[in-house]
Amino acid sequence: MKIESKKIGMIVGVYFISIMFFIQSFQMIKDSGLFPRFVSGLIIFLNTLYVIEIYRGRDVTTKNKKDEIVYKKLYIMIVLSVVYILITPFLGYFFTTIIYMAVSMKSLGVENNKKILFISIVSALVIYLCFSILLKVHIPVSFLGI
Repeated sequence: MKIESKKIGMIVGVYFISIMFFIQSFQMIKDSGLFPRFVSGLIIFLNTLYVIEIYRGRDVTTKNKKDEIVYKKLYIMIVLSVVYILITPFLGYFFTTIIYMAVSMKSLGVENNKKILFISIVSALVIYLCFSILLKVHIPVSFLGI
């Protein structure tokens, strides 16, 4: 059986990110890491089921140009997410999230720059206020204290 190299890359990428999140969830305070641990464990389980489906030959898909574009966007989002995770401790949540969301929307094909900027700032601000102020969850801050 021949497995496409793109599928192998996608499976390895999903395992890498899920395991990274799973390990990082143990560094969270008390029970705050329970949900990320559950979600990353679920993703690892579902990815394993997908590997079994491929191995058994039940994953038969037809290729077309649209699939190539979807894979390309998936790889871009995986790379952006890994970079986001790596630079968040240095730049802080707020600035990193604004940059991540703007770059993600641009790479996914959103053309309106004003809309990208507005959604990025408002989303990061709302999430920051909800988690930091209301729920009192520690959020990484930058050298500026935000």
